Amino acid sequence: MNQDKPNRRFQFSLRMLFALTTFCAIVASLVATFRDFFVEDFFMFLLSWLILYLPTSLILCGPIWWFGRNRVSSWHKSDFLVLVVPYLTWATFMVIDDSGKSFSILFEPFYLALASVFAPLTRVAIARTASSRLTAFVTLFAVCIVAIMLWTFVPGMRK
Repeated sequence: MNQDKPNRRFQFSLRMLFALTTFCAIVASLVATFRDFFVEDFFMFLLSWLILYLPTSLILCGPIWWFGRNRVSSWHKSDFLVLVVPYLTWATFMVIDDSGKSFSILFEPFYLALASVFAPLTRVAIARTASSRLTAFVTLFAVCIVAIMLWTFVPGMRK
């Protein structure tokens, strides 16, 4: 049994190394492809995520995760993706076609953070009746749809 532990650790570290290498390769290819974007807008997207979306989502979703822990059998890692994936969806659509929008519409990440509360709230509300993983992914998908709707229906403001 003692011999299995080093092998598992080694296997885990190889998986992590492979994942990190793959992530770095993807980021490098994205930087090479969207060089102008990364120079101009990347830091604005990062700051709007760190200043507007993430704190608002944590403040609103955190208590639901904390107080709902007794009702939900277990929170999955996919439940916490609501902190990243909807914003990345919105940011991706902004990069593809900003439709005349600029960073003068910084309230969109805030509204998206308000919509992100839907995922843990729904998970707590129907915790005992539905599959936990299915509920987590469906609610995450729904918040991503809200992100796309925000991008689509909120008009750009004049500079």
